[in-house]
Amino acid sequence: MTDEELKELVAENSRAARELRESVVELRASHAALREESDRRWQAFQEEMRASRREFQEEIAASRREFEEKNAASRREYQEEIAASRREMDRALSSMTRTVESVSRDVGRLHNKFGDYSEALCQPSLTRTLRERFRMSEIAPRVVA
Repeated sequence: MTDEELKELVAENSRAARELRESVVELRASHAALREESDRRWQAFQEEMRASRREFQEEIAASRREFEEKNAASRREYQEEIAASRREMDRALSSMTRTVESVSRDVGRLHNKFGDYSEALCQPSLTRTLRERFRMSEIAPRVVA
């Protein structure tokens, strides 16, 4: 190989090396740009996921509040129904108590009347028996000694 050919080969290798360096610089710049784009997309994805998580948590909190409100309303309705039922039961019990007391008084009066009737039936023959057999002259019915 001649000096001329060798110089030409070295020049060609130098050009190829320069082009290769330029290509590496371009690739590095391209890689950096791609990396920046990838990082930007990753950050956007993470932010989107955080926003989605916040939305989901807000929906859960809203659902929980709605459930608790409905539950509290249902509990109030149930307590009101129980209170109304108790008032009705108390009224019925009070009415029944008055009825029982009234029936007891009526039965007592009837018992007294039956006793008075029995005494009235027995008194004439008892008075006669006390005078004839026991020789009693004064008889006082209804006197307790």
